[in-house]
Amino acid sequence: MRIEQEEGEGEDTRFEVGFAERMQDDVRPLDDGTGDEMPAFAAVSRMSELLTELDELGPRPIVPSLVTPQAARALRHLHPGRWTRAALGPPKRPAATVAVALAPTVRGQRQVATPHNLFRQFESLWVEGLSAAVDAWRNWRDTLAESTLDAISSHPLAAWAGQRRAFERTRLDPEELARLPEVERAIELRRKGR
Repeated sequence: MRIEQEEGEGEDTRFEVGFAERMQDDVRPLDDGTGDEMPAFAAVSRMSELLTELDELGPRPIVPSLVTPQAARALRHLHPGRWTRAALGPPKRPAATVAVALAPTVRGQRQVATPHNLFRQFESLWVEGLSAAVDAWRNWRDTLAESTLDAISSHPLAAWAGQRRAFERTRLDPEELARLPEVERAIELRRKGR
């Protein structure tokens, strides 16, 4: 993510952000070069591998046998969104008949509310409060996720579990890579059209 545009100053600053593809070479200069994060990354790698193995041993083979067309149909019909649509849906539903009957009258008498209207002011306050609440919730969620991952991956037991993966791969320059036997073989096959 990168900042595309910035408006305002101080607390009133607004940012427009965009997403850009990042490569390893873009991120590498940000590293402090100490390598102290390798045990944590190795621990996360090992935990990910263990969870994948647990999934392959347990739920993955069982779930397809439990998810039959009949079970899927039942879950669709029991979804709360369907119950809400059934209650507030088209005019044949009891809750919607009153709104359908009053709609032409309301449409004919509609007037634009002034900015000083109490309801418009309340609407503006409500939207600002809701926006702030969503932002606060997102920030809290992200902080919790990062803190939890850091606490788990930096635990000594996690470092012990991932110690076999705590290494940095050898980085070859492109010319050395081109001389590897596998790469030479692939280039040769490509020249022959295979």
